[in-house]
Amino acid sequence: MADTKKSLLAQLLDGAAEFVKRPFVEKRVKRAFETAADSLDEKLMDNEASLNTVRENLVNAAKSEGNLKSYLQSLIDLQVERTAIESAKKALAAEKEDFLG
Repeated sequence: MADTKKSLLAQLLDGAAEFVKRPFVEKRVKRAFETAADSLDEKLMDNEASLNTVRENLVNAAKSEGNLKSYLQSLIDLQVERTAIESAKKALAAEKEDFLG
């Protein structure tokens, strides 16, 4: 008998009394991971747009000799947010690999 590695999802569903629902459950779980990944990608794009806007505002404020401190703080905050989103994407990918195999 071949020794195949089952995903965690498959292992959890092996004992399921309702074997008929297995494909539906697997599909829903996979779609949930895909939806979460899409959501993180969208947040990353929104973050990039916000970064560009703040950078433009920073340049405009510098041209008019305005205070740049708040723009710099906004850039820092957005970079921290970007790092968090990228970290969440990596964690989600790792969890998907562990869970679905």
